[in-house]
Amino acid sequence: MDNHNVSVIHTGKLPMSNDPLTILSWCPQLNLIFKVMNKTSIWCYRIDGERIFSINNRSIINNVAFSSQEIFLSGIDGKVKVYDVNNGNFIDQISQTFNSVQYMQWCDTPYRLRNSPLSGLPEVDSKNGTMIDKMEYLAIADGESITINFNKLLNVNKANTGYRFTQRISNDMFNQIYLDDANNLLSVDINVLLKQNYVDLIILICQVQKYLDMLQDTTKTIQSAIEPFVVLLDRYLHNFADEDTNGRLASSTFSDILLTRLVPESTKDFWVNQVGERGIKRLSKLATFAYKKSSELIGGKLVSLMEKVILLLSRLLGISKWENVLNIDLSHLELLLNYCKLQLKFYYQITWEINGEKDVTAAFISWWKIIVDALEEEEWKENYSTLTLLQFIQDGMLNLKVSKYFKFSLQEINRRETKESGQEKGTEREFLAMSHEHILQQFEQIKKSVDRHHAEIISVRKIQKLEIPSQKGLQLSSWNNKIVISYLTEIVDLSTNMLTLCTPSSTISTIPNIIAYEHRLSDLIALTATHILIINLTSSVSIPLPALDFKPCYIRLSSSYILLTDAAKLQYAILQID
Repeated sequence: MDNHNVSVIHTGKLPMSNDPLTILSWCPQLNLIFKVMNKTSIWCYRIDGERIFSINNRSIINNVAFSSQEIFLSGIDGKVKVYDVNNGNFIDQISQTFNSVQYMQWCDTPYRLRNSPLSGLPEVDSKNGTMIDKMEYLAIADGESITINFNKLLNVNKANTGYRFTQRISNDMFNQIYLDDANNLLSVDINVLLKQNYVDLIILICQVQKYLDMLQDTTKTIQSAIEPFVVLLDRYLHNFADEDTNGRLASSTFSDILLTRLVPESTKDFWVNQVGERGIKRLSKLATFAYKKSSELIGGKLVSLMEKVILLLSRLLGISKWENVLNIDLSHLELLLNYCKLQLKFYYQITWEINGEKDVTAAFISWWKIIVDALEEEEWKENYSTLTLLQFIQDGMLNLKVSKYFKFSLQEINRRETKESGQEKGTEREFLAMSHEHILQQFEQIKKSVDRHHAEIISVRKIQKLEIPSQKGLQLSSWNNKIVISYLTEIVDLSTNMLTLCTPSSTISTIPNIIAYEHRLSDLIALTATHILIINLTSSVSIPLPALDFKPCYIRLSSSYILLTDAAKLQYAILQID
């Protein structure tokens, strides 16, 4: 090995935790320190000790894992939650409830999607990030079961393996090596012949799920954009009906006002005091936003998202017809594809209806302003089409196109057809959210079949039982495709620990007086009372430990930094290897 120096970058103190066994984690991608506090919260610090954010997991945290952009927290509530590692914001939750997660690790792979059907197409929404064309997964050991969560979107499981997995060695995704709590070295294999086909199908399924989730989120955004306008107009119409003491339908009274220019005395308080000029301005502003936003999002974003879903499903169907390595029901997939094509037409229909209604709704609100102005100024200004407004009052006012595909709690609008038929509210209309939910449910059936198929193609076999004496700190790694095992044994009479470095078949070396250690990609770094040791398969380098104000007992590593803490995980130092 080359000569190395260790320099102190920062020393500091972390807050005290009420749990002496608290989890202290190091995010190697961003060089951030994470410490579990009060068992249910985790706090994030820069290497200079600055606290950036905290996450309240709302459940006792028992495992932490990192990807390049996320932190994964498993809790005793059986949930694995995903947070943004840059700011602590909640992103999502793995769509499966677990029993007793004892281990999880995020894994990258070299596998990529061949010839993406979306290649060259613009991203729909930059806030949702670039669509992943590569294979990544979270390996989760849950009791005697193992779950592989691909790209945070697809779960496949192998249940009742007979082993309780405790560690994983980074290796080929199709041939993963694990250790269980009885020191059995295990191989978890995904047995497929056409591996690239398998990768393509898994990534395509993940991408479809991502876009379907975006469709659902966008629908909620559209509803939120429309709701203020529809609710306000509905309240005005309901109040107007209450003001008209003759008990007539609001549409009849509006028609009379339009044709005669005579405003019933009983409704003047409504026009002047309840609506007024401010109410007209607010209603007009909300209407403009509702029609503009809904048209943009339905005719633009939903259409673009569904077009991508159709392209992905078409590729998924094409590959599966050629070589169905996931045993997907092709007829089910074809039905889903056809339904998505119908849904795309549905978007165009809604957009056409909303755009056609926008101008007449604006004219209707302007007519309201003419009424308010006439009552205040006693002058009636006619700058509207009587026929257009009359048709809207009779046919469109209580059956708004902008709201008919969404579920709101309304008293007047979109109730006429249900009142006439005697049906419950909403049963006669196809809601946009319900049609999306139907697609999600259909696709969920495909995902479940993929999960069931993995129970058949994932095998777990015992490689060998490791004959390891009573030890602590057992760690496994893969250095240059060679399995490396390390552990500490206590030398009682010397009150110290011996580090043993070995392969499954032979001992490489033993190093005395080791306090703590951790593996890196192709070596390990060990801590003694006076030195830092860098050890690989062929050599060892000893570097004097810089003077510190505390006795280091724990070590965490990234490629460039060393984190040392005392026994209580309070005082810490960041060292850099030059």
